[in-house]
Amino acid sequence: MMAIGCVGLGAGVLMACTGSEPTAPAYRITTVDCAGHEGGFAAAVAVDDHLLATAAHAVASTQSVRVFSPAGDEVAASVAYLDTTTDVALLRVDTALAPFLPFGQADIGDPVTIGTFVADAYAPRPGTVVDVADVTIDGEGQRAALQLDATIATGDSGAGVFVGGELVGVIFARSEADNGMVWAVAASEVSAALRSVESGAVSAPIACPPQTP
Repeated sequence: MMAIGCVGLGAGVLMACTGSEPTAPAYRITTVDCAGHEGGFAAAVAVDDHLLATAAHAVASTQSVRVFSPAGDEVAASVAYLDTTTDVALLRVDTALAPFLPFGQADIGDPVTIGTFVADAYAPRPGTVVDVADVTIDGEGQRAALQLDATIATGDSGAGVFVGGELVGVIFARSEADNGMVWAVAASEVSAALRSVESGAVSAPIACPPQTP
């Protein structure tokens, strides 16, 4: 087991895959926190007809989430699943999403595509899987994760990681150690979250505590 320090990634981007990768349905999200402040940004990727995956820390402690399609259209969304231990959240939307990619499993040495948009222009980033391991974050919790030799920008939380036309992970951190290595939660954690929602085993989380007069 490995331990890393988590660096929150804030400002959002769109994602997609091009070139050798099939196009991936990618969305950007903005949030309003519990105090009513706007300005939180992240990314999300479709994993079901009506569900998007993103990083849990990007939507935790928020009272609302706005989702924007790759074309810039706003899609109504709500948080359907939130697990800060694995840093996986699922957002439910009413509008049918574009076809999504299947889940896959990455191996050490696999080249990956991390789909991002910079200044509204698509700018995918390459990377390489350097480790597949269970990790702890700041000494708490455990998750299956991928360590990537890649470069990401602030705001890439929730960005999909793709190998051979499959979604293998979702970006959640850049390590303060390990020469700035990038970390993604493995697709197995996202798949488990999706099964929980589909089975009705979880209820919609309450992101903000009740307001007192």
